[in-house]
Amino acid sequence: MDGTPFASLAQIRILLIPIGNISNEAFEQWASIIRSFEHIRLDEIPPETREEKNRFLGPPLLAGNLHLSYPTHPPPEWHAPLALFRPSHFPLGVIGIAEYSDEAIMDTMSTEFKATISEYFPAGSPFPFATKCYAFESGRSGSSSLGSTTSDIIVIPGLMGHKEVYVGTLISQMCGDILCYFAGMAQALESPASLEALNNRMFPVLAQSSVANGTDIFDPRNRSSSPAISATSSFSALSSLRESSNMGSPPSLNGAIWPTPKRSSTVGQLNRVSMINSRPGTATKKTVSTGPSSSTGRLSKIMGDLYLLAGRTADAVQWYIESLPMLRGSHDVIWHASAIEGMCVAEVLDAWSTGDGAVSQHSLIQSGHVSSKQPWMDISERLNQAVQLYARATPTPTSIMTSPTSSSFPPEGELSSLSLLYSHSVLRHTNFLMAIWGDKGWGPAALRSMLHPGRPETFTADLVSDAHMYRLSTVTTLNRTTISGTISQAHGPHIMHLQPLDRLHVLNAIAATYSCLGFKRKEAFVLREVLASVMDMLINAREEASRTMSNGSAGLGITGTELPSAPSAFDSLKRKTGSVGGNVVARANVNDAGNESVLKLVRYVCGIYGVDLAKVGIVEVNEMAAAEKSDDEAEAGGASPLDAVDDVDRFGWPDLQLGVVREAVAIAEALPDYPAVTQFSLSTLQAMYADLSSIEQSYLYTTSAKALATTRRRGDDRRVDYWAGRPVLSLEVTTLPLVRLPIEHPMQDLEPPSSSSLNVVSGRKDPFIYNPRLKATLAKQALVVQHEPVDIALTLYNPFSFDLDIQSLSISTSGLEFRSPGIAAMIPSESFRIVHLSGIASEVGTLTIRGIKAQLSGGIVREFLLPINSNEEDARVEKRRSALNMEVGRIKYTGLDARDPYRSSQKRMSIGSEKPKVAFKITPAFLTCKVVEAQPLLKVRRSTLTHGALTLYEGETTIIRLALENVSSLPTDFLKLTFDDSTVPVAQHALAEGDLSVEEVYETEYDLINRPVLTWDGGHDHHIEPGRNYGVAVTCLGKVGCSDATIHLSYSYARRPSETALEVFQTRQIVYPIDITVYSVLNCRSMDIVPHWHMKGTGKTLGSSLNQQDVSRELLGVVEGTDWCLFSIDVHNNHNTPFQVTITREAEGATQASTSRLTGPGTVSRMIIPLRRFSLPSEVTSQSIPTLSERQFVVSKSKMTPSEEQAQREIFWYREHLLKHMMASWVEPGSMRRGELSLRSLRLTGAMLEALRITPCHVDLSLVSADEDTKLMKRGSHYIAQAQSFLYLQANIRNASASPLNLTLTYVPSNLLILDSALFDGSPNQISLGTIEPSASVQTEIGVCFVDYGIYEFKAVLDEVGKGPIPGLDVSISIRAEGN
Repeated sequence: MDGTPFASLAQIRILLIPIGNISNEAFEQWASIIRSFEHIRLDEIPPETREEKNRFLGPPLLAGNLHLSYPTHPPPEWHAPLALFRPSHFPLGVIGIAEYSDEAIMDTMSTEFKATISEYFPAGSPFPFATKCYAFESGRSGSSSLGSTTSDIIVIPGLMGHKEVYVGTLISQMCGDILCYFAGMAQALESPASLEALNNRMFPVLAQSSVANGTDIFDPRNRSSSPAISATSSFSALSSLRESSNMGSPPSLNGAIWPTPKRSSTVGQLNRVSMINSRPGTATKKTVSTGPSSSTGRLSKIMGDLYLLAGRTADAVQWYIESLPMLRGSHDVIWHASAIEGMCVAEVLDAWSTGDGAVSQHSLIQSGHVSSKQPWMDISERLNQAVQLYARATPTPTSIMTSPTSSSFPPEGELSSLSLLYSHSVLRHTNFLMAIWGDKGWGPAALRSMLHPGRPETFTADLVSDAHMYRLSTVTTLNRTTISGTISQAHGPHIMHLQPLDRLHVLNAIAATYSCLGFKRKEAFVLREVLASVMDMLINAREEASRTMSNGSAGLGITGTELPSAPSAFDSLKRKTGSVGGNVVARANVNDAGNESVLKLVRYVCGIYGVDLAKVGIVEVNEMAAAEKSDDEAEAGGASPLDAVDDVDRFGWPDLQLGVVREAVAIAEALPDYPAVTQFSLSTLQAMYADLSSIEQSYLYTTSAKALATTRRRGDDRRVDYWAGRPVLSLEVTTLPLVRLPIEHPMQDLEPPSSSSLNVVSGRKDPFIYNPRLKATLAKQALVVQHEPVDIALTLYNPFSFDLDIQSLSISTSGLEFRSPGIAAMIPSESFRIVHLSGIASEVGTLTIRGIKAQLSGGIVREFLLPINSNEEDARVEKRRSALNMEVGRIKYTGLDARDPYRSSQKRMSIGSEKPKVAFKITPAFLTCKVVEAQPLLKVRRSTLTHGALTLYEGETTIIRLALENVSSLPTDFLKLTFDDSTVPVAQHALAEGDLSVEEVYETEYDLINRPVLTWDGGHDHHIEPGRNYGVAVTCLGKVGCSDATIHLSYSYARRPSETALEVFQTRQIVYPIDITVYSVLNCRSMDIVPHWHMKGTGKTLGSSLNQQDVSRELLGVVEGTDWCLFSIDVHNNHNTPFQVTITREAEGATQASTSRLTGPGTVSRMIIPLRRFSLPSEVTSQSIPTLSERQFVVSKSKMTPSEEQAQREIFWYREHLLKHMMASWVEPGSMRRGELSLRSLRLTGAMLEALRITPCHVDLSLVSADEDTKLMKRGSHYIAQAQSFLYLQANIRNASASPLNLTLTYVPSNLLILDSALFDGSPNQISLGTIEPSASVQTEIGVCFVDYGIYEFKAVLDEVGKGPIPGLDVSISIRAEGN
């Protein structure tokens, strides 16, 4: 609010000035004693013996108070026209405050005191009326006394007790002198010439054309010499009175009074009418003998002002009332408005004097305002009337100012004075309403506030709640809107006519009022104009000082050389005119006094608009380490992921905020304050980059860089905080190359594996086999090798429209020593960039990567943490974000409560109102790396392959040789080779689908395990010293469908010396890919197995390609035809070269035999070889088909009966036994390339099984005659017998199995009808043979007689008792019965 109180029209201003070398603390100490006398009772003022000077003093014991104020600055010189119109605006007395130490300095002090007064008040100024210098003795030496006092200086001894009493007496004496001057002033104004001068212009001033030196014209004794009055001269009459007066010696201590910092009068309210009647000679208006009656209106108003200053409110009101009709009739609006203001102040002083806030009824009756309304309402209406009158005032037209000297106060000066009076009237009305509203209505507290400058007592606190303001409006029936409407009248176009200093005071008062009312936006709007006024004054003053300096001498002893202070517009002018001085340039010292206050105001205004200009801090160099330490300590305590949740909305209108920010940057540049320019520009970029255009962003960035460079060049070592937001989005430890990647294994893996082939079928679970086609399980920790560089990939983002240069970027780690040199990075505008940083870990253990450390140019190092949130933490963060999103738009924050700090705190209070039952502390988790010991490194020096490619025939095998070299400083004591090829995933996929039958599953697993493409048998002792070579031989098999293969060499230094037992070791791998091309050359199309006896006699079944000699050669080595069968296959050559195909037999109980045949291109050859029949025990054939993988069982999808399933199992096991003893190979003539021919694709049928399987018993049937001497002849396959003769059907049974058999024999006829013609000697069915031991034979015979001619065929069927027929037995006999 305005520093001038409402009752300033009734306060006598006494200027306090320091004299001599007095410190600021001492000045304030003694000034506080003087300021404690705010009110002086009229009865405490020393009386005046001369009646002509006693006009304003009044009779003794007069009730009333003088009200004092003690400014420390005189009014500006452009307020001089208001000296007669408003004497309360000027200092009527001057008190100099000095420190007294020696009597010898009295003259010097007196001279300095007079010189200071002459400097503050020019010779033509009528003020001050009284001057004194109070010299307070320093210390308690007591060397001085009251005798040291002169006419200008009064010494106050240091040993004097109760100095306040003596000071109060001195102030009362000065007030009496001022009142005596009022009498002379009134006497001078009542002359006819003065009355004419009062009405000649809007703001008249009185001047004495001929002033007698040393003569007091206001003294009644000099009234005979009436002075000549001029309306255009200065007020020299009052000044001559001031200069020639002698206030006499200081009062004695006996007349001293006690200080009254508050109103101390206890005199009750006096009726004005009675007071006037008791002093009719003093209160009655004097009659003026010259001039019209209307011309005395201004004189009456002036007399009212003087009586108001003299504390005689009743007389002041009478003079005001008498002036109102005359001023109203002459349309003298500003004098009329001033009289109304004086009356309102007088009424307030009367109410203050009563102590209860009641307005004197006499004053109401005199003024003609009697109503039932509250007293302050009537005063407010009259104050508003005064404001309206001031608003109607217009400056005096130029044509009226006929005096040649009228140009001393041109219309522009009157316009400035009118604007000032209007603004002060509005502020006075506002202060009145603020006192009523802030102090809860009309009362003693409100009246005290009207007499004191500053805010009401309610607003002494920094923050007043809205609820309290609403309560004040309810109690006083005066709302904030009314006060705001009143103060808004002071802000308008008229304010541009004010002088800069007056404009600043008015705008400051308006902004302070809006601040008290809680209208922050209006306050910010006015403060922006305050800043504009301050900057205008500051820049003009500095330009004037710079211009003065540039016109002066260089001061360096160089004559004739002009030294400009700084490059400016004047330099270009000098260059154009050729007026250029020397080449020596001097830079003026930058005067930054007051910059901080201006910048503080700028930050406050921007804060109201929702822009935090201090968002980017300025850090001292010596505070950087402490700041980093405090950050580390704070982070060590844990950071909740909830802190990362930002509000989704933002306070403020971006366009308005941008305008305010532009003004802030311009102000900082104009001061100039380069650190502030940097801070404002970078804070704006950080907070509002989304609303700034690309040109504005580039301008702010360039401006901040230049300002920061200037700051550093001038020796300011302060640095800015990191301002570019969060540059890093993600951090990832780049996986080491496969050749360097360490793989961790338990120490048990050093033992030879029992069966690693099973892992091929089940998906290669062996840790030494690397399969890139299988999804790898993500490791919890990344592995880093000691003393080897590790690459870390950072994803950076630049949201700005300019390229962001990061001066230093490094990795922030903890736990282990990690050497990572920082790098510089440039991020293009509005884009992402991936930057790779490298470092080396020198210790073994766990390395924690916390984040990064970034530093911009001229800034401090900022650490950005990248914690890894768990699923629970992510859920909590998402829940918090959802809660904040739900609150947006649901709760309305009124006014400035919607700003970020208040809103965020309220949201956190609302969301987090329920405290958890169990307090917990969230510790952030960071990315960790396991640093393992240094590892050896091998590489493939050479190989036998050309360009890593290989061409094979199907079934062909070759050797691949690799030469390994140890290029590290560590030895290798462990080497393991594993393989992969393109056929493995296909087979594994087919197995995983589960659509194969049990036989197909077995064949697929057999092919994966027993016929791999790559094999190696290198043992387990592989020690490779540093720098040495080592050879590895790998066997490669050509398999159709294989297009590529990979060799994985795993190696390690596993058995290194260690003080403790190691549980794990690490290996590295070398991946050697091979491109393989396999040609299919031979195919086995079909297989056939037939009994051996089918080939007896002729070779028709052997095919047209075999002659009798070939048949003999094939049957070579066959001992007994019944124990053998013939094995044959058809081989097709689908290549363009012939191949020699060989089939080899390795049967038990027989010599090894083989047969070969040359198969030409495109031909099919049948290969035949005898095979000894065999039989498998039932324990084997009853087993289910096995699986070679880790599956527990394989369920066939086809539904079969038990007999069918048993037949399937028998075929499977007989086929497996057959393929174990039969092998096929091929040789290419000429190249001698050889390979194997797989027979696994051939299938065994039931008929083949019967031919292959040997029966448990051998049965030989024959027909013999009853006469032993007669032998029956055999024709072909038939026995020839005589019909109607007795014969014997003889059977020889041999047990060929390994266990005893209890058998029965049955002859089954081929046709049941023949039983009618064949007579048996006994039953041909179930003939008991008994138990036949292994390899034993039994012979049995039965008599038979054929009674008719014909052919009789019988089949022998053996049954094992309790089990059924013997399988595989096919023996029959054919008999032809003929006649004699």
